[in-house]
Amino acid sequence: MDLDKAIGERIANERTRLGLKQREVAEAVGLTTGQVGKMEVGLRKLTIPILALLHDKLNMSIGYLVTGESSELVKQDSSITAIEKVKKLQDELIKKDEEINWLKEHARDLAFILKSQSDPDVDTSKPIKKGRRQKNTA
Repeated sequence: MDLDKAIGERIANERTRLGLKQREVAEAVGLTTGQVGKMEVGLRKLTIPILALLHDKLNMSIGYLVTGESSELVKQDSSITAIEKVKKLQDELIKKDEEINWLKEHARDLAFILKSQSDPDVDTSKPIKKGRRQKNTA
């Protein structure tokens, strides 16, 4: 089925469910009765501004009009998507936190390696004491 026709049928179904006449829908969204009729049979494309007006003025479900799913299903799908997004963000934060902890744990060693490359007096044979290796004094 053509998408415009399917959306038009859903608009007609919602209008009927709400107990409205085409004239009432037309007045609410700023169209003529003929334009609403054409929209309901798929001969006139639904625009985003008209979709928004159908929702705002007549409380028609945008999710239902566009997808054909009941508003409860759309809400459930949205919440699942939101939950998945939160879990993904949590996983990313945990990974970043692990990377930060690793860097903190190894910061002294990394600093020592960098310093030893530029300072020949650093004794690399002795272990790090209090965050520093001892300089050669001999």
